[in-house]
Amino acid sequence: MSTAHDPVSYEESSSQEYSQRAADRFELVRHARRYLVASGPCPRCNAHLDIPVVTEAVRRLGNGALASGATEVPMYCVCEGEHQGRPDGEEGCGAYWLLVLPADVT
Repeated sequence: MSTAHDPVSYEESSSQEYSQRAADRFELVRHARRYLVASGPCPRCNAHLDIPVVTEAVRRLGNGALASGATEVPMYCVCEGEHQGRPDGEEGCGAYWLLVLPADVT
């Protein structure tokens, strides 16, 4: 993971805008039958993230299933960059969001 990022202060936050930015900018790459990696910039601090998503478990458990057959997957920033005010033991900038995975990738 790259440490290039916007040095925003740590703040646990989420918004529909974060979800939309992730949907527009993340790439989904299949790595095996049971998982893929969502790659793209954090919607808050712009650090590059590679977040594994276990698709088979999501499908079997039915967590976040949408009427369209898509699945909502919770994500959060795990960047290694410095963010002022980040509590010890935490990672990232504090952003979290839902990424909608289309039915054809889950």
